[in-house]
Amino acid sequence: MDFSEWQFYFERPVFEIKKAFVGKFDEFLLSNVTFLSGDNISELNQCDVAIIGLGDYHKNSAVECYAVPNLVRSFLYGLKRSKQIKPIYDLGNLKGKSIDDRYKALQDFVELLSDMGVLPIVVGGTQDYTLPLVKAVASKNQNYRVSFVDSRIDLSEEKLACDPFNYINVINDLESVPEDITFVATQGYQVSSFQMEWVQSSSNAMLRLGEIRKDGIIQAEPWLRDVDVVSVDASVLMQCADSSTVYPRPNGLSGEEFCQLMWYAGLSDLLKNVGFFQIDNQGDGGFCEKMLIAQGVWHTIEGNSLRFKDYPVRNVNEHKQFIVYIDECDLSIKFYTNAKNERWWMEAPLGDSEQRIIACSKMDFIAASKGEIPDRWLRFVKKN
Repeated sequence: MDFSEWQFYFERPVFEIKKAFVGKFDEFLLSNVTFLSGDNISELNQCDVAIIGLGDYHKNSAVECYAVPNLVRSFLYGLKRSKQIKPIYDLGNLKGKSIDDRYKALQDFVELLSDMGVLPIVVGGTQDYTLPLVKAVASKNQNYRVSFVDSRIDLSEEKLACDPFNYINVINDLESVPEDITFVATQGYQVSSFQMEWVQSSSNAMLRLGEIRKDGIIQAEPWLRDVDVVSVDASVLMQCADSSTVYPRPNGLSGEEFCQLMWYAGLSDLLKNVGFFQIDNQGDGGFCEKMLIAQGVWHTIEGNSLRFKDYPVRNVNEHKQFIVYIDECDLSIKFYTNAKNERWWMEAPLGDSEQRIIACSKMDFIAASKGEIPDRWLRFVKKN
């Protein structure tokens, strides 16, 4: 696709900036944003991040999304510009006559941006738009991983057409399926027996909201460090006090937890794209949810600009190493850690002779030191 044609696929966003503080224009994030036009497409090469809006909703969803991308922009671009954040390119809101057209166009643009070393951030639409994000990665890499930050698991027992509550079935049927799928901040009482059995039988993993609260948000960081795609459902958030959404949410991630998670996601050197979906445009007179999503996007952008560039960018052997012997199982596990940022990795066998380096936490190292095989290690071995 020729760069000159890009502008025909997008609608320029129209919004009124809502400033988070009183200051000069160059202090706001908007001062760092370039909007798509025919004569500035070359500026994409200077950017680390590109924003794509989806003013669309699936026919089977109760969530209205028409105005969502522009409302999020209103709050996002009124936040302070971080000194670390590089220029941002905003392509506008994706157009298309049908949902299949938009699926295909989104996949194509995400692929092109990734090839340029730009991180696409998609805002708006229903969560079935995760499918083109996954396809964009699968077309380049068969060993890819996906993480869903969601209170539920959108998987049905019936093989239905792709919709916001069944798209994981479609992802599972792709020619190149994800190497690993993880679910972060799920609420167990919103997960069916069928869904739970599928997670366990497929050796995928689920980090429940209660576990995050018990062990601290830092325990979620390794779950997001090894993934290529992060798909966020706004239902994972605790309902804002001034909001009246279609589906009440008395429980969920707090604003602080959500922003921390998205900062972790942005820090990942493997992350290829991220999407923020299911943002409700009904009720919410104070626009609390849109502001929180904007802050989540801001933290993703900042995390991206502050990447540590350690493993896999750096050779893992440059990090400090420990070998833990578990006597009961006659098993040795090698751990690595970067003392500067306290990130941890461990080796896990992939076949008879090959070892894979996987992200872990210090708690995994402590468990092994006590003679316990870390759950993350066991799951990887079982899956492979």
